[in-house]
Amino acid sequence: LLVLLNNLLDMAKLESGQSNFNPQEQGITKLLNQGVDELNMLAADKNISINLNKNTNIQAWFDYTLVLQVLINLLSNAIKFSPLESQIEVGVYKSSEKIGQRESDSEIEVLNIYVVDHGVGIPESELEMIFDKFSQSTTTKTGAGGTGLGLSICKEIIMLHRGDIYAKNNPAEGATFTFCIPIHKPKWCDR
Repeated sequence: LLVLLNNLLDMAKLESGQSNFNPQEQGITKLLNQGVDELNMLAADKNISINLNKNTNIQAWFDYTLVLQVLINLLSNAIKFSPLESQIEVGVYKSSEKIGQRESDSEIEVLNIYVVDHGVGIPESELEMIFDKFSQSTTTKTGAGGTGLGLSICKEIIMLHRGDIYAKNNPAEGATFTFCIPIHKPKWCDR
């Protein structure tokens, strides 16, 4: 009940614009290490190893606390839906992406952070829906549970950064969740 209440409060703050949003340009390595460290014990309970890509020395523009919340949520889900004695990969890469729906939106340089699991995957018809409030994949019938708010909170946080988040199924098994955030402070921040 406490988790549900905290998730509802987080969602309300994000939707009303009342969340503390303090982005700055900073390195991502510390955040990735902290996220993995915080969930290593949970992963160890299922004998799951979390492998962090060592090429993480990249700067980006983000709110440390909020992006850490996204990473922890994605890692927690990956652990929850992964089988015993499996692996989860976490890594980063740069790319140029068009963020936004308008024709006038241009590509910007972004940092992509991904979490790959080898679990049950997500039915293709549910890949977009899983980011909606109170939505859960039908694969949650495995008893993994959840409130149906975690991924929608992640989406709100990433949208606040003017980024994007999406999921796709891996060719063999499991799913990959990726979110991207601007590498540099977007021009709209100066207005």
